[in-house]
This record gives sequence, C-alpha cells and structure tokens, in this order.
Amino acid sequence: MKKIHLIACLGLAMASLTTHGCELVMGYRTSERMPYIHEAPDNSGLYFELYQLAAHRLGCQLTVVREPKNRIMHGLTKGDIDFYPGLGFNEERQKIVHFIANGLKERYVGIGREDAPPITRLDDLVRHNMVLLRSLGGFDLGGLPPKLNIRQLMDMDIAKAMTLLQERKGDFFVYDEANLRYFLKQHPQPGLRLQTQCCEAPHPMYLGFSRKSKHVTEEANPDFDPTKPLAPDNVPIRIQADSLAARFQTLLLQMEQEGLIEALGYHWFGGSPERVPPKESPASGAS
Repeated sequence: MKKIHLIACLGLAMASLTTHGCELVMGYRTSERMPYIHEAPDNSGLYFELYQLAAHRLGCQLTVVREPKNRIMHGLTKGDIDFYPGLGFNEERQKIVHFIANGLKERYVGIGREDAPPITRLDDLVRHNMVLLRSLGGFDLGGLPPKLNIRQLMDMDIAKAMTLLQERKGDFFVYDEANLRYFLKQHPQPGLRLQTQCCEAPHPMYLGFSRKSKHVTEEANPDFDPTKPLAPDNVPIRIQADSLAARFQTLLLQMEQEGLIEALGYHWFGGSPERVPPKESPASGAS
C-alpha cells in the first residue's frame, strides 16, 4: 500500500508541473537505455521522470538535449550542458564534472554466448582471446586490461551488441545489469546468457554535473585525502553549499529518503533497480 501511495503522490506531483524561470539542461546520447530513457527524440523514461520532478521541486524547468555522447561530453566541458543523468566515475571525467549520487543503484555485468567460458573479470577475455564489444567512450571499470581485443562502435546500444554477439562478430558485452535484464525480458536472446559473476558489485549511480555550469560554485574540499584514490566522495574541489547544484544534490538525497526514487523504480522496473529481476539460480550457470 505504501508503494501505491507513493506512486499516486508522484503522479500528482508530475501532473502539477509548470514552467519556471530557472532551467536545468540534461544531456544524453541519442540511443536508448531503457527503462531509463527511450531513443531520441523520445525522452520518456525513469531519468526524465526523476529529474523533472527534482527540477520542479527546485523551481526549475528541465530541458533535455540529445546528441552523440562525444558532443554531450563537450557540452559538459563548456558548461552548455548542466548534467549527464548517469555517468561512471573516472579521474579524467572528474576534471569536468562533479559526481552526485542520484538515488539509484547499478552494476555492470557481462553477457556472451552460451558456449563461452566462465568470465569473472575482464582479464579472462584476454586469456581466452575473446573480443569485447564496447561503445566508444563507454565503461572502463577503472581500466581495461592490456592486449584486450576490443570492437568499438559509436553509441553501441544493447540491441546492436546482441546482434553482433549472435553473428559472432564479438564475444562479450558489458553493460548495466538492470538494462540488460529489462532488454532480455522484452527481447529474449536464445543462445546468449548473462555472466553475473563479472564485473562489479552493486554501487550507487551518479550523475555528472558540469563544473562549468552556471549553477555551480566551487570551493576547496577540506575533507579531501590526497593519500587515498580519487573517488566521488574524495576529490580536491567540491560544490559550494549555496549553489543550485548543491541544492539539487541535497534534494535527490531527500527524495531517496522519502521513498520517491524507489517508487519510480517500482514503476519502471517492477521493483527497485538494484533488485530487478531476481538473479539466476546456480543451476543456470550464473552466480
């Protein structure tokens, strides 16, 4: 009953959206990442509902820009794009964006053909001389192994990757688990199987907020520890508390604590993203 009540309240909040003077610009690539976002020009999905509601609470209007990812990243660098809705952390990106937890959870897992050997880490792909399918500028999970055979395409989505796997033009694809499971539920792929023992544990999802955005004011981070690796919560420069980006960050945390983000997860996934759908049993060949 609580979930139903939250979703009903969420619907009322979304229905009451009006035009505001403040604008937040969200940029995303042109391909889909369902259930987070449809293929351009359709912006509907979990991302849009989540950030539109957050923008409304801030008294802002959400504008969505869809372009190839390299152009969106350039826009983030210049500050023309305020934020990217789901972005993995790395040291290069932290030079152009601040990483803010958006209240969702994610992890990357692998998928390959049923006759592929068990893969627990990407180094195994090198050992078995397998080809990794990867979108240009996509995940690196902290660094790809040397001598790894990679086939890269611009804006490679799940559908393209599944076709390449079925056609034996690649051997392994790594992507967000919730997205893969959603796609496989809608479009079963005989002959392919998830390998959930690779490639990372569940962790918070982050959005990337442009350091050049007009909504960001920066200050030195007194909690930064230079003896520890850079991480979303360990960077030398942070967002100043009185900037709109900091209020955005605080608001997303409040929405998570109120259960609104979980309610959105139930609406789009049939359950909160980190639990959807249930893992395969050991008998299925995945852990």
